[in-house]
Amino acid sequence: MCIRDSTDVVSALIARGAELNVRRERDGCTALYIASDRGHTSIVHELLAAKADHSLHEKNKDASPLYKASENGHLWVVQLLIEAGANTAHESKDRTPMLIAANNQHKDVVEALQILHTVANTGRSYKELICEMDGVTATLCCLQRSRSEVLCEGCRLLLVTLGRGNPTYAPQ
Repeated sequence: MCIRDSTDVVSALIARGAELNVRRERDGCTALYIASDRGHTSIVHELLAAKADHSLHEKNKDASPLYKASENGHLWVVQLLIEAGANTAHESKDRTPMLIAANNQHKDVVEALQILHTVANTGRSYKELICEMDGVTATLCCLQRSRSEVLCEGCRLLLVTLGRGNPTYAPQ
């Protein structure tokens, strides 16, 4: 068999029954954690399809694969992990994956804000859900750090939308 890239190696190991959730001795990282951190979408896909545990965190930092993918702006990896059921509310260093992505101002934050704005417009329960999952904190952080008029306007619109018709989070 000719192995061309890492995805082929991972697929071959999975086919031979390799332990998916084995941890590296020095830091406790799993293959899924490392692939998520580095943005290897095809490897993450293979590991998740084989039922690798997306909830295992690095030994000393309590960062999940979803947190690392969010921190590094790996949008497709984030999507795969969320579809697999990764916990979007899990915190590491008092930050959720959404908050760390906003802190690092990845290009896709603008798109994410637009999506959140659309979701927030669909009803009160969705507005409350966004607020409960650090949506407001992440938006404010992004607004504070951004120099982009487009991003600032997206943040402003989202905050207005979240407050409108949402008695729990409306201005006092």
